[in-house]
Amino acid sequence: MLRELSELCCKCAGDDGGGGGGSAGNNSCPFPWLPIRFSYTVEAPFSGQYGPVPFQDPWWKVIAWIICAALLIAAAIVDIFDEAHENEEIVIGEVARFSRDNVDCSIASLYGVRGVELGVLDALSGEPNTNARIAVDGIVPIVRAVAPAFVGMKVYKSGARTGLTHGLVTSIVATTNQCRGEFEDSTGTCHPDPATPNLVMTNQIRVGTSADFPAEPTTDHGDSGSLWLSDEPATRDQVVGLTHSGRIGSSDANPINDVLAALDVRLTP
Repeated sequence: MLRELSELCCKCAGDDGGGGGGSAGNNSCPFPWLPIRFSYTVEAPFSGQYGPVPFQDPWWKVIAWIICAALLIAAAIVDIFDEAHENEEIVIGEVARFSRDNVDCSIASLYGVRGVELGVLDALSGEPNTNARIAVDGIVPIVRAVAPAFVGMKVYKSGARTGLTHGLVTSIVATTNQCRGEFEDSTGTCHPDPATPNLVMTNQIRVGTSADFPAEPTTDHGDSGSLWLSDEPATRDQVVGLTHSGRIGSSDANPINDVLAALDVRLTP
């Protein structure tokens, strides 16, 4: 447009004919005035023809970084699991047998790359529960014999989550409906998964809170697989049951004789 206006002005200024055009010296020729300097502003952010430009908002960048970090963490975890399957120092054995026939148990065949301590960890310093069976940071030797459970029996266990805690047998004929789907701790509701039905077990040992140690939990997530041992004077440190389910104030365990029979193993003296 500026070029066209300039051409018209030059034509007008150089026209010697009539019609009001005038000559080069004729001041009657109209000439548009254009500023040499002018101010301007840029409207930002530019919304584009069809709306805001993608990723223009810095929050999108924050979300992108969060997703990127999550993917990096997931990749690192995958690498760790891959290493765990290949590193002989990490893999200590493999599952040899398992059973869900009114029990929830398995047994591992060890490769011999680590020693086997025939005992359980006692209460550890720095943990919430430090009522030691023998000594804090010690090892409690297991007496390799079966102690039949009875209602009112004092027991204890050393779990990966809660450490060494005590309990009292409240039932030896309990029925456990073990949730294999999604369990809501806040409401105690189980949402079953059709692909992995709940495991119903009968004649289970149920352990409640010990009156001698009322502040201690019985079990929590991560304690599965820990042995309940007798805390009775006549059978102390003998094996009673195998933890498989429970919450803070109640724990369910397979009677150890049922576990031994299901896996076709025995306790050797």
